[in-house]
Amino acid sequence: MRGIRLAGLLALVASFAACDSTPLERASASCTVICGCFLPPVPSQQEECITECIGDLGGFLSEECTSCIAGHVNQCSTLEIDCEPICDIDDDPPPPIDDPVGDPPML
Repeated sequence: MRGIRLAGLLALVASFAACDSTPLERASASCTVICGCFLPPVPSQQEECITECIGDLGGFLSEECTSCIAGHVNQCSTLEIDCEPICDIDDDPPPPIDDPVGDPPML
């Protein structure tokens, strides 16, 4: 059973490593690897994790990030340490930027 799961993950990694994949496909494949590394192999938990992960990523992953994740499909223990700086995914939204051209302050 584990061999079948590994084969499926490798197929996903190969599909998103191809240059003709869409941002959503790359996010889906990356999230499949990420969730496979950090959650038990329970289908309902994996599906929920993948759906949430794709929503969090918004389909925006650099090629370097997806390559890093793909390279860690069998190295889960170092995935976060190695790929987080490359992927530059922040859980918190950036602070709002002040509008220098906006309305003048009220006095």
